[in-house]
Amino acid sequence: MSVRADLARENRAHLEALAGAVRALDHEAFERGFEALHVFAHDDAELHAALHRLQLERARRMGSARGVLASLAPVAFAGLVSRLESAGPAYEAEAFIAAPRAHVFEVLTDFGRYAEWNPWLVSASGDARVGASVCARVRLGSTERDIDHVVEVVVPGARLAWRDAGWFTPLARGRRLRSLVDEGDGTRLRMRLTVTGPLAGLVHLLHGEDLASGLAAETAALAAHAASHAATDTHGGLHGSV
Repeated sequence: MSVRADLARENRAHLEALAGAVRALDHEAFERGFEALHVFAHDDAELHAALHRLQLERARRMGSARGVLASLAPVAFAGLVSRLESAGPAYEAEAFIAAPRAHVFEVLTDFGRYAEWNPWLVSASGDARVGASVCARVRLGSTERDIDHVVEVVVPGARLAWRDAGWFTPLARGRRLRSLVDEGDGTRLRMRLTVTGPLAGLVHLLHGEDLASGLAAETAALAAHAASHAATDTHGGLHGSV
């Protein structure tokens, strides 16, 4: 099964939880869950439309005419937006990591230490919080370039997503979706990189091979690094033995 199919299954479970929050009128749970799921839903036309229909249902249950009106356009166009975005290239990688999810997530969000293990994002700086900027130096083939990102999703121990930021993003924009789930005595890491925009095809033509190999290398390196630290960390903290 592909990473995209596995993420779709996870996303539908999250959608069911949101539906329960709507029925219970648990607004805080809905808003928190909606923001975390919406970015991932852009990669799935059916889910994206269903999520906005749920938002419309919530507005109706609340008796909010303004909320109903604000939800009509997203309901009408969510599926189309996702289908257009899905026409662009996407790259996937996954790995089993012999370490707990919390440990893997700490490694994944400790951007300042990426240079210690990441062969693709050779360095990064920024905070792991929604809306924060992350500047990463990316290796594409024989060249390196600095690319700015904006963090979109942070669910501790479970999900992290960011998108490209900069003048070029209306033409071509990358988005990284990362998911962590329990699997046996460790963690299953799923990584998906999508590229959208009118020049997405050109990006694939020029850099597709490097993007695919880079994502695979990053995933394998993260798995090895997180597992090694989990095995040698005898003090209960991520860097306790460093």
